[in-house]
Amino acid sequence: MINKFRQTVAWFTVQRFTVPGLLCSAVALCPGEGASSVAKAMADKSPRRVRPRSGFTLIEVMVCSVIFVLFCVSFLNSAFASIRSQQLACDYYKAMTIARNRIQRATQFEYDSILLMSEDQVAVDGKGNIASAGIYRRTTSVSVYTNGTPNLLQFTVQVHYPGARRTISTKPVELSTLITDNM
Repeated sequence: MINKFRQTVAWFTVQRFTVPGLLCSAVALCPGEGASSVAKAMADKSPRRVRPRSGFTLIEVMVCSVIFVLFCVSFLNSAFASIRSQQLACDYYKAMTIARNRIQRATQFEYDSILLMSEDQVAVDGKGNIASAGIYRRTTSVSVYTNGTPNLLQFTVQVHYPGARRTISTKPVELSTLITDNM
């Protein structure tokens, strides 16, 4: 049995060849070579693969790419949140300005005409002008204020402004003042 194995091994020899970056071995069928040449070739402990010393591996590149994508997504989320916050602040400021301008206009009216300024959920634009496509809703209420002082009116303006999702806000800007006939 051992002789048969030696005869079979004698038919094979190891051929070495080089590919750039790799040192490879191949077993070839060579009918005149003996088992000693196969044993010599197998005993040679030269490295089978030579790794390049410069550059990055595929896994390193993939890990860096994932980290970069996560950073970009978090940066974009914070940028969009900042833009939404700035838009809300701008809309709130415009609503406050609309309410202040309405009160200022009421002080210029005749005292007897102020009661005619009442309105309910009127669409106005960013400047307070009535517009059917206005994104702000203005409510003005005028009532007689009774605390013992004659000729005193309470003038209240509420302005609903667009919220974060560009829908009308649930909590409006509200300004209130008292107007007398001596103004």
